[in-house]
Amino acid sequence: MNVKKYLLPNTQQYKVNLHAHTTVSDGHMTPEETKAYYKKNGYHAVAFTDHEVLVPHNDLTDDTFVALVGYEYSIPLGEKGPMRRYYHLNFLSRTPDVRTHVFFHPKAVWGNARNYLPTVEYKGEYVERVYSTEFVNRLISEAHEEGYLVQYNHPHWSLQYYPDYEGLEGVDFLEIFNTVVNASCRLDRDDHVFDDFLWLGKFPIPTGNDDNHNEAYEGEQRWDSLGAYNMVASEELSYEGLMSALESGATYATEGPRIHAIYAEGNKVTVVCSPVAYLRVQGNGRHGYTVPVHRDVGGIEGVTVEIAPEWKYFRVILEDEHGLRAYSRAYRVEEFLV
Repeated sequence: MNVKKYLLPNTQQYKVNLHAHTTVSDGHMTPEETKAYYKKNGYHAVAFTDHEVLVPHNDLTDDTFVALVGYEYSIPLGEKGPMRRYYHLNFLSRTPDVRTHVFFHPKAVWGNARNYLPTVEYKGEYVERVYSTEFVNRLISEAHEEGYLVQYNHPHWSLQYYPDYEGLEGVDFLEIFNTVVNASCRLDRDDHVFDDFLWLGKFPIPTGNDDNHNEAYEGEQRWDSLGAYNMVASEELSYEGLMSALESGATYATEGPRIHAIYAEGNKVTVVCSPVAYLRVQGNGRHGYTVPVHRDVGGIEGVTVEIAPEWKYFRVILEDEHGLRAYSRAYRVEEFLV
């Protein structure tokens, strides 16, 4: 008899934004206003990831909300302007007490963030930034040693393409949805980058985030909050609980559709979800299964698929009647078949 194994843990799910900017850098809401706004809209946690400086807001954490600690690090290439290319990475603290900046240089700090230079903690000499895979890999390795998880942000907006990321190692999360990118310039999702990573045998966890700056008024087309988020399955609403669940992959990225369960019984995988118009279980290459229903008809609430021997992994893609999507991480077959 096959035992049911939950791949997405069968526990409480919490709504989390892993990319937010405030008045500490170039955002237009204070950290306190950001907490109040997101909490009012059903969020349980926000990662405060202002540009170039780590400013913890542990005082905002309470029994119903967790203020995650982090910052965004950028490596530019070329002159300022619409053709400038970047690596953008979020460093997300595994624990709320991480303080050391990685490969720091004060000249990279700009705008309001310069007011926080006296609070910066770093080790060694200042480090000049280099736009190269080799430098980014050393940066990621150092970030891991200092207690961070690393998220690779919005590669499409950053004008990055395959040679920029094929050699990256140690990326924990890949930002597949980004609300401000969609609101400001309608660039599509980065699911093709996710597939490239998987093709290379690398398994970052996909995330959906706002990257909110809140420059526009709520309701305007350019409003950059509440567009994409992560549902994190955790036994408890705590800093350590959420970060442990994220690191283990007990999460999925979404613009709206919900995944209630993913479990395996032998080589059969079952997905249970909110009503959607499209559901695909995507394997490596062209392996996969799409639920056969007309796209204009909603109401798909799950599927059971038999995983063939040649599958190396699978991931779940949902799309509702409004075109909003959700993506699971890629589950390797060895996670449930022995």
